Amino acid sequence: MKPSNDTTVAVTSVAGAVAVILVWMLSLVHVDMPPVVASAVTVVVSALAGYLSPARRGHGEAPDPPEARG
Repeated sequence: MKPSNDTTVAVTSVAGAVAVILVWMLSLVHVDMPPVVASAVTVVVSALAGYLSPARRGHGEAPDPPEARG
């Protein structure tokens, strides 16, 4: 069975939002960065989170047969 990317997509989306909030919080303490750098931070954080999150099986797939479970 092929693993689903649902978990990876969710984690990557949340990581992107967290990165945007982090950049905003840095601006509150007068750490200014160009918008291009802020976007790059968001992309890097999202990519790392997506890479590190494990894929899970999708919904509606048949379970492994008993002999394959070990």
